[in-house]
Amino acid sequence: MTDQEVDHLISLYNSGNLAEAQNTANELIKNNPNNAILPNILGACYFALGNINEAINSYRTAINISPSYVEAHSNLGVAFLALNDLENAIYYLKNAIRLNNKHADSYSNLGLVYIQKNELKLAEQNFRKAIDLQPEHAQAHKNLGDLKLTLKAYEEAISSFNAAIKYQLRQWEVYNNLGISLMSLGRVSEAAKVFQESLKINPKSAETQNNLGTALAKLSKPQLAVECFREALSINPTYAQAYTNLGKTFLGMAQYDEAEECFLQALQVQPNHVAAYFALGNLFRKQNKVKDAIISYEKAIEIRPNYLEAYNNLGNLLVSIGKFNDARTSYEAALKIKPDYALAHRHLSNVKKYNANDSQIEILQKLILNPNTNKKDRIALSYALAKAFDDSGKYEDAFSYYKLANRENNELVEFNILEEKKEFSNIKNISIKNKFISLTQQNSRPISQIPIFIIGMPRSGTTLVEQILASHSKVFGAGELPFMNKLCNSVFQELNYRKSLSENKNVSLEKLISIRNKYTQYLDDLNANEVFITDKLPINFKWIELILNSIPEAKIIHVKRDPKATCWSIYKTFFSKGGNKFSYDMDHIIAFYKMYKELMELWDTYFGDKIYTIKYENIVNDQANQTRHLLTYCDLNWEDRCLEFYETERTVETASQTQVRRKIYDEGISSWKNYKPYIQELISRLDIE
Repeated sequence: MTDQEVDHLISLYNSGNLAEAQNTANELIKNNPNNAILPNILGACYFALGNINEAINSYRTAINISPSYVEAHSNLGVAFLALNDLENAIYYLKNAIRLNNKHADSYSNLGLVYIQKNELKLAEQNFRKAIDLQPEHAQAHKNLGDLKLTLKAYEEAISSFNAAIKYQLRQWEVYNNLGISLMSLGRVSEAAKVFQESLKINPKSAETQNNLGTALAKLSKPQLAVECFREALSINPTYAQAYTNLGKTFLGMAQYDEAEECFLQALQVQPNHVAAYFALGNLFRKQNKVKDAIISYEKAIEIRPNYLEAYNNLGNLLVSIGKFNDARTSYEAALKIKPDYALAHRHLSNVKKYNANDSQIEILQKLILNPNTNKKDRIALSYALAKAFDDSGKYEDAFSYYKLANRENNELVEFNILEEKKEFSNIKNISIKNKFISLTQQNSRPISQIPIFIIGMPRSGTTLVEQILASHSKVFGAGELPFMNKLCNSVFQELNYRKSLSENKNVSLEKLISIRNKYTQYLDDLNANEVFITDKLPINFKWIELILNSIPEAKIIHVKRDPKATCWSIYKTFFSKGGNKFSYDMDHIIAFYKMYKELMELWDTYFGDKIYTIKYENIVNDQANQTRHLLTYCDLNWEDRCLEFYETERTVETASQTQVRRKIYDEGISSWKNYKPYIQELISRLDIE
C-alpha cells in the first residue's frame, strides 16, 4: 500500500465522500490486513454515517493490530460517548492520554464525558488542559464556551466562542451559542449579527432562526421577527418555542387573536409547553380575561413548580383585581424558591405593610449590600426597602433608598432632558404656526366607540378617574393604550423632519384621516361592546391638538394634582413598563413638569371648551359631586356603582393599582409632607410653598 493510497482515502473522508471512502477502506484492508490506519479511518467513516457499533468494531480492530495506537483509543472513547457508555468512554480516552499525555483531542473529548456525568469542574479542567497543550484547539474552545454558557458565565462563554471562531471553527453552533451569550448580557444588536452569521453556514437551523427572531423582536423589529419565527416553523413544524415566540410578538403588536392561535398551536404540538401557558396568562391578562389568566399561570406553575416568573405575574394579576392577600401569597411562594428574587421583593412591598421589626428589612439590606447583586436587582430591592422604611415611619432612611434607586435607575435609562425640551418646543411651535384642518365625517371612518382620553402627569390621579368611569356600565376601561401616542409621534417626527428641510409643516387632511382610521381600528380590535372606551396614557397630553382634529368626538379629561404631591410621588415610583424616563432625577422631574404645565396652558387657550379639567384633591374631598360632574361631561347617566369604583372587576395595570382598589382616602394629599425636609429644592423650584 502506498502513501498516495492512504492520502487519497483521507481526502475522500475529509471531503465528505463517506460512502466512497468506506468502500475504498474496505478494499485496502483486504490487501493490507495488518495496517492499523485503515480500520481507524473506516471506523471514522462508520461514525460519521451514524453506524456507531460498526465504528467501535473497526476501532477495536485497529487497536488489536497496534495496541499503542493513540488515535484509535481516542476515537473508540468518542464512539462509546456517542452511545452514552460513559465508563468505557473514560477508559479509552484515558488510555489515549496514558499513551500520549499531550494528546489535546483526548482531553477535550474527556471533558465532554464529564459534562455528561455532571462533573463540571473536571470537564473544565480537561478543556483547559487541551487548550494549554494546543492553544489553537478550536473545538476545545467551543466546548469550554458551551460549558460556560450552561453555567451562565456569559462573558467567559463569549471569550471562548470568539477564540473558536478565531481559530477557524466554522460551525453554525458556535455562532448560535455566541449569539445566545450576547443576548443574555443584553447585547442584542451584536447577537442579531452573530445569528445571521450562523444562518450563512446553516440556513436551515430552526433554532437559529428562532433566536434571530427573538433578537429582532427585542430590537423593536416585529415584522422581521415574525418572518424568522415563520421560517423556523417551516423548517420544524413541531417547534413549540417558535410558536410561543411568534405569539409573543403578535401580543406585542396587539394582534391578540393571532397570538392566542400561536400559543394554542404550541400546546398542540407540546401539551406541557410551560412557556405557552405562561404567555397565554399574559395574553388573557391583557384582555381582562382574569379567570383564564389565573388558570394559565397556575397550569404553568403546576408543570414547573419553581417557575418564578409565573408566581410573579400571577401575583401582579391578583394585585390588578384587588386580591392583595392572594398576591402576597404568590410573591412569598416565589421568595421561598429564590430568597434573593428582587422583583418579587419589590412587588411584595406594594401589597405589604411593614413595621420597624419586620425581618424582611434586614434581608433587603443584606441583599442590597451584597456585591453579587446586579444593578437592576439592587434598584428593585432599594424601592422595596424604601417602602418598608416609609411604612415604619423612618422617612430619612426611606428617602436615602429612594435616592439610591433613582440614581442607579437614571444611569440605566440614559434620559436626555435637552432632547425632551426640544420636542416640547417643536410641538408648541408647530401648533402655534399651523391651524389644522378640521376633520369632517364625510371623508373618514365612522367611529364605533367614543374614546375618553384621560391625560395629565403620571401619578396625578388619572388611574382613579379611569377606575371611576370604567365602573359605569357604558364605559370600557382599556388602560394605557400605546396607539395614539405612536400614531401622533410618527406624524410629529415627519413634521419635524420637514422643518429641518424648510418644507411645509402643515398636517394634511390625509394624515388626520390616517390617525383616525388607524386608531379606531385599534379600538375595534379590543372587541369591547361599551359605548365609551377610556385611553389612560398620561403622555397623550402632548397630542391634544392632533387628537381633537382627527377625532372631534373624543372626550378629553385633564387630571391635575398638587405639584408637590405629584412630583414627589413620581420620584418614589418605579415605572415597570419602561416609560417616564424623566422620573428618576429630581431636576428632570421638575423640568418635565414645567414643560407639561406650559403645554397644557397652550391647549387650554386653543381648546379650553373641549378639555374637562378635574383636580385630584377635589375628588378626594367631594367624591359624589365630582363624579357627577365627570359623568355629565362624558354624556353618561348617573350610576351608583361609580362611587364604588374599588369593587369594579377589571384589571388595573398602572403604578396606582393598589390605591384604586381601596376607598378614597386623603393620605395621598399630604403624604409628601413626611419628606419635606429632604425635598426643599423640589418645593422651591416648583415655586410653591
